[in-house]
This record gives sequence, structure tokens and C-alpha cells, in this order.
Amino acid sequence: KGTYLGVIAFSSEVNEFNNGNLMLLKPATRYEAESFIDQQRINDKTVLLHAVNTAIDNLEKSPLPADLENISIVTFTDGFDEGSVGAADYKYSSSEEYAAAIEKRLSKDKIGGLHIEAYSIGLRSPIISDIEGFKKNIRNVATSDDKCYMVENFEEVKQTFAEIAGSLRKVSNTQTITLPIPAPDN
Repeated sequence: KGTYLGVIAFSSEVNEFNNGNLMLLKPATRYEAESFIDQQRINDKTVLLHAVNTAIDNLEKSPLPADLENISIVTFTDGFDEGSVGAADYKYSSSEEYAAAIEKRLSKDKIGGLHIEAYSIGLRSPIISDIEGFKKNIRNVATSDDKCYMVENFEEVKQTFAEIAGSLRKVSNTQTITLPIPAPDN
């Protein structure tokens, strides 16, 4: 039991932590994941849809325990998608077609019998002029409107991550009690 973690960084290409394999979250793997994230740099394009598609692929191929309680993808982005169609070797003819494929996968694909819960956090920069396009891109990678967050600053980002993490964390205790019950006498 525990939390399994995978991290995909994306800019002009997808960069996968631990070659896309999920890892049981422990202090050492947390440190490795944080180091991976700290090493990432912003590039000239963003392959948002391609990164989410890769995350779904990684979930499907990863060996996971049978007693899963939830499967979640949390995407943190600036909301741009400027290269996913090309990154997918032009399997899709447009961003709209690719977004529809992602939406379908998020609603239909199951991992260990569970639907994927996809959350998105979009950090809107003041230089973004296409607010509706920003909202649409953020919504494309979430499973519902209530899992889609548009934030304005890093303090809101931290609060949102904490809120999502709190909703994903489930603590359960099991206790087994054995009581001997004498059989009735004939």
C-alpha cells in the first residue's frame, strides 16, 4: 500500500522521470522526483496534450497493486499547447482532434478497474490575451469542471496542489476481530 508517483515534464518535448515508470513514493523517491523537477527548463513550445496522453499510456503499462483506491493525473501548466500534434507524429490533424482523443481516453480508459481522475492547474500569465483559449486548454486535460483550476499566482498554485493532494489522500484502518462462538449442544 502507498502512493505511486510518476512525473512528466513537458515543454517542447516530453521528459519522463524514471523512464515513465511509476514508483512507490518514499522519502528517497520524493527527493529524486523533486530533483528531476528542479532540473527542468522552459523551452519555446508546450506539448500539453501529448504529455497527458503519455501519462495515460504510462499508467496503462505500469504494474500496480490490485488494491488501488484511485488513479489520478494532476497537470500543472501555463495553458499553452503549441506542439502536441507534431509530437504525436501527426496522428491527429489538429489540436481539437487531439483534445477530443484525450477527453475520450480520460472518460473511458480504466486502470485496475478504476476511472482516471484528471485535475488541471493552469497558471495564467498576464501576457495571455486569449483567456477563452486558456480556459479551454485547461479544461481539455481535466475530467470535469470541478477538477479544473485557473490560478493567477504561485501562492494559489501551492494552495491548489494542497487541496488536490488532500482530496486524493485516503486513510483507512482495518481491524480484524475473531470471536470464538461455541456450537450449541445437541
